[in-house]
Amino acid sequence: DTSRMQQFVSNQIAALVELAFAGSGPGARQLSLRLADKLMTDETAQSLDPLRATLKLSGDEYREGVFAWKGFLYYKWVIAEWGARMPDLARSILGARIVNAPRDDLTTINNARQRIVKVIGATMKRVQSAVGEYDTAFRYLQEGKPTAFRDFLLSAPSMFLGIGEAVGIVKHIDSFWRFRFPAGRTPMMEGAEALDILQDFELTLSGVAASEEEAVRFA
Repeated sequence: DTSRMQQFVSNQIAALVELAFAGSGPGARQLSLRLADKLMTDETAQSLDPLRATLKLSGDEYREGVFAWKGFLYYKWVIAEWGARMPDLARSILGARIVNAPRDDLTTINNARQRIVKVIGATMKRVQSAVGEYDTAFRYLQEGKPTAFRDFLLSAPSMFLGIGEAVGIVKHIDSFWRFRFPAGRTPMMEGAEALDILQDFELTLSGVAASEEEAVRFA
């Protein structure tokens, strides 16, 4: 997974570097790949200064923007890898069989899992919207119009932490659920365990309900 992620990020970075070094002759593509590898680990390298100049960014704007951009590339890769599993996760949470639960607890459990699925859905939409902004800016970049990408780099640091938190939390819930309930059979929980797991999920997800338009209020 790590090598595929690194290759994905490197290819995206190479497209930007190639724009800055397009005048380097027939070897421009190879140069861009080498410099993309450098940018993967050190966005401050002086050999990449033509890239900063192409984007018309100050030193700090460039460093902070490129650092956040690399984070966005990771999140884009993560979403491509496991984002398609989210509908299955939602169905599994909603369809889990609960046993040995009093009627009141069962009502609490059902309400909790409905809220959890709604928040996961809203969170993923927020992440996908941010990644969509990147995709649009990158498309303009590929068309030789770097201004939109420059604007993205300027705004990326302010979005980076929130998107990272959202991705991390949903990925954690997905990983925990798949580990606890392997695919192939209907999840089943005792009432007490269901309450513990779902309450933990709600507490964790409450940290990503940052947007008033997307937040789902917990009871």
